[in-house]
Order: sequence, then C-alpha cells, then structure tokens
Amino acid sequence: MKKYVLICLMLSLFSCTRERKEVDAYGNFEATEIILSSQTSGTIVSLLKREGQKISKGDTLAIVDTTDICIKIKQLINQQETIQLKEKGIKLFLSNLIHELMVANNEKIRIHKLFDNNVATEEQKEKSDLKVVLLNNNILQQKLKLKELEKEKINLLNEYSLLKNKRDRCFIVSPENATLLNRYREISEYVRLGNPIDKIANLEYLVLRVYISGGQLAKVKLGDRVSIGYDCDNKIKHVSGVVEWISSKAEFTPKTIQTKEERIAQVYAVKIRVENKDKEIKIGMPGECSFNKSL
Repeated sequence: MKKYVLICLMLSLFSCTRERKEVDAYGNFEATEIILSSQTSGTIVSLLKREGQKISKGDTLAIVDTTDICIKIKQLINQQETIQLKEKGIKLFLSNLIHELMVANNEKIRIHKLFDNNVATEEQKEKSDLKVVLLNNNILQQKLKLKELEKEKINLLNEYSLLKNKRDRCFIVSPENATLLNRYREISEYVRLGNPIDKIANLEYLVLRVYISGGQLAKVKLGDRVSIGYDCDNKIKHVSGVVEWISSKAEFTPKTIQTKEERIAQVYAVKIRVENKDKEIKIGMPGECSFNKSL
C-alpha cells in the first residue's frame, strides 16, 4: 500500500513538473489605462458616473462650471439677432432705393428728351441728373453697410465657435467603451487645466506582459495564438491570446521577478492580447503563457 501511494505521488509530481515545463513565460495582466484630465479651469458641478461603473463611448463623466461661458454665448446670440434686424432694415431700404433709382432713370431719360426738344429747362435736366447720382451714392452706402454687417456676423460666428469649444471642453467625455477605475476629484472642487479627474480602461481586453529570453524569440511571432493561464477558483484556467507586440530591445528583467539570477538576465518584453468578457482577469493578476499551443 505504501509503495502504491509513493508511486502515485511520484507520478503526480512528474505530471506537475511536466506541466510546468510547458509554460514558456510569466508576467502580469495590464490594461490600457486612460487618464481623463480637465481641459479648462473651473469648479466641478457634476459627476455622473461611479467608480467601477461601465461607461460607453461618448458618455459624459464630469462637468466643469459653464455659467460664465453660457452668459457670453447668450450675449453673442443677442448681438447676432440685433445685426439680423439691422440687416433686414437695410435690405428693405435698399430695395426701395433701387426702385426709386429705376423711376429716376426713366425720368432722367424723359427730361433729356424734352430738353433736346427745348421743352425742359437746363435746371430740370441737372436736377434729374443729380437725383440719379444721389440715389446711386445712397445705394452704394447701403451696400457698404451690409458688407460691414457681414463682417460683424463672421466675427461673431468665430467668437461663438471659440466659446462653444470652451463650453464643450467643460464636459469630460469618455473616448471609448470602458470601466471607470478611479476618480481623483469630487463635486465643488476647483480644477485647473490638465488636472486629472478620472481614470478609465477597457477591461474586456487585457494584455499579459511577459518576458522571454533571446533563445525563445524564435518561438514567437506577431499574430501567433498562444495559450494563457491564470488563477481561477484555486486552479489554472486557460484561454487563448494573440501576440500583439514584441520588444525590439533587450532589457533587464523587472524587479518583480523573484530571483536575483533572473533579475540580472536580459530579456525581451512581449504583449499578448487576451479577451476578458467575463471579467475574471483583473489588472495586476499574474499569468503564464505557452507559445507552443493555443486553445
């Protein structure tokens, strides 16, 4: 009986040792973390999401006070409306002037014919000519006024675009589907340009960063599917991953590696993209990979 138990233990040990030999590299899982910073200075008036909450691309996470900007925008809108009223009045006046000019030109032609037949006087002829000249000058002035108003409208539009851009920067918006990992500010806190507010990351895909020796480089290529293992319910669970990056430079093994002998060795970093839709894998968890097989 003792011999049987001993044989079972040896077989088990041999099996574990064999399984361990199949592991080519170890590392930790990480995510592409994005720190969303304030794009303006002001007081935070609203925080719309909680830490740990899933967020979608385009979701507003925080709002910095927009009161002053909104007041300026309202003033610009009022100025725009005033200009439109002026423009409407000038165009109506200009239309009347053009009609008067048409009548004056006809009258001028009539007076000139009468003058040629010695029926109209020199004074009447000059008066008809002068009226046409004055109307043309007045029409020119009104057109110049319309051009000036058009310039004002363009300037107001440019100023409005700048203010709208400033207002938009008061809204902290998620650039992608992600999870809110950390919050660095609270409501009523004053933030300056560049102050971090939230940290987000897409946890549906994580990266296992491992380190391999120069001798292992021939085993792995970009796009290779490899087997990834991680701790789950007191056992190693395996999933498939894809090699997405291999470092072109050797480096010393990070200090997180346990033994001194391993730390002084030069290795190459490798990133393996892993699907994590069940959210079983957490940032910082240890993992292992085998380059010779995939699921």
